[in-house]
Amino acid sequence: MTDTTIYWANSEDKSRAYRLRYEVEVEGQGFFFAEADHQRRWLSDSDDENARILLAREGGRVVGTMRLRWGHESHFTQISREDYGIQQFAPVVDSNAIAIVDRLALSSESSYVTHFVDLFCQTAVFAEQHGIELVVVFCQAHAVGHYQLLGFRPYGSLHHHPHYGLMVPMALVVGDFKHFRTLSSPLYKALMNAGSEPVVLPERKHTITRLGKLIERNRPVTSEFDCANFLQRVVASFTRPSRDLTAELQRQYRPSSRSLLDKILRDPEAGNILLQYSHILECQHGDVLFRRGEQLGAVYILLEGSVSVGRNGYSTNHIDYSGGLVGEATFLTRNPSAFDAVADAGGAKVLALNLGVLNRMFKHHDALAAQFLQYISTEQLSTQMAVELAPARQHRLNPLAVQAA
Repeated sequence: MTDTTIYWANSEDKSRAYRLRYEVEVEGQGFFFAEADHQRRWLSDSDDENARILLAREGGRVVGTMRLRWGHESHFTQISREDYGIQQFAPVVDSNAIAIVDRLALSSESSYVTHFVDLFCQTAVFAEQHGIELVVVFCQAHAVGHYQLLGFRPYGSLHHHPHYGLMVPMALVVGDFKHFRTLSSPLYKALMNAGSEPVVLPERKHTITRLGKLIERNRPVTSEFDCANFLQRVVASFTRPSRDLTAELQRQYRPSSRSLLDKILRDPEAGNILLQYSHILECQHGDVLFRRGEQLGAVYILLEGSVSVGRNGYSTNHIDYSGGLVGEATFLTRNPSAFDAVADAGGAKVLALNLGVLNRMFKHHDALAAQFLQYISTEQLSTQMAVELAPARQHRLNPLAVQAA
């Protein structure tokens, strides 16, 4: 196995990051065509000037990169402050102790999860050594599970990006060693290996506690939805599972008796374990849950509305019943998604189940594991047959949301 080197780019190395961005986002995904420098095959913007850029190199080739904008070194623009909700943290921490991480790009030749984790481990070590208390990111809806298992937590309002679709703001409280240890996050090991001391001074402990509470109070919530504070109870269950959470889901959504959601809700103990790290997303028409070729961190259960599944810019299959499953194939195969999934007209509300938590839960709930695997195998076959064998029923997916492969 080829060794991977993670390092901060100097001025000369930054060009390698720009070229990888171009390769991944312009050539690979068809994004940012107007903004790119096609002559040099670069993708860069004005925020790069005062940012730190991290690179992952393997076998002499750059296979991953991302950017860190630290408030102490890089003045956050008003747009960034609004998008990331920087002001909401002002009562607890100065913007000089906040960093925004973005422009994550991983080559098709990279080991996605390995390099993703390596880049964030190096970022966490840098943040701890330089007095950064909070790291914030936007992540695509399907990747929330990957970030959660590192130690990030969702906060603020959902964001609808013109290229990436539905984006979830996530925050990492850098000194929250207890949280990292509870999750068995690789960040904890990286920080320990770098010599960070898990004993936190009282003043900083107070800051960490206040940040955690602030994030909990500002988790993403859907608009125009207040059925006996149901969503707030779901939000609270992320860290404090409610005994009646599964019953509340059952009363609110009345899932189809053949659905996976129904099976989970019939086992309250297993359901509450699973829902600790699950989240509800409200999608607008055209929002992309995931694209073909992406490595997913969640399986989605439809609660309301409908979702189209297809590829090459066309769809042949609609999931439109409460409890319908989206993204199940990746759980079975551990391969990148073979399909695109886009919210239909009228939007959709989905429950995203963290794949890492699914894996852990099934080690202790054999009966539910067997039901789950049987169910998603059937759903996968149904979806694949619909896409492969029913071209006459194809319709065009939102052309702005999903690029034809």
